[in-house]
Amino acid sequence: MDHSGNHAIRNERTKLDLLAGLDVSREFFEGNDNDRTSLEAQLGQTLDHRPTPRLSLTEQLFFFPNLSNGGDYRINFDAGLVADVTRRIAWQVTLSDRYLSNPPGGAKQRPSPHDRFEGQARGYQVTRPVQITSRVHPHVVTKSQHS
Repeated sequence: MDHSGNHAIRNERTKLDLLAGLDVSREFFEGNDNDRTSLEAQLGQTLDHRPTPRLSLTEQLFFFPNLSNGGDYRINFDAGLVADVTRRIAWQVTLSDRYLSNPPGGAKQRPSPHDRFEGQARGYQVTRPVQITSRVHPHVVTKSQHS
């Protein structure tokens, strides 16, 4: 909906943004009448950092206090590291976590990794559990990235 932000740090290697705003959240759960809509505040930060020309780190953390149901909240966290192995191949590692303070009855606040594929049958919010992934992928590198 409405967002405003501030560049706390912005230079050639690092960008840190602090963000605040309002959101409307629409959550979908398995089961009868478990879907819900609520107004939320959004407080968060995003970080993009390049410690070396061949290594980059991204991270974001957002806290969503529920304004429709006081005391309820969500937290989203994501982090990633990309290392250029060659000019055309990079190795990427990502970490994601989602937390929900008020899942519907019988659901989990943070599903465990082994529940990932059973999530909809168990009834919790359709999000990923704490998840770490790693992959090597080709990418296009412009001349300025390695100058």
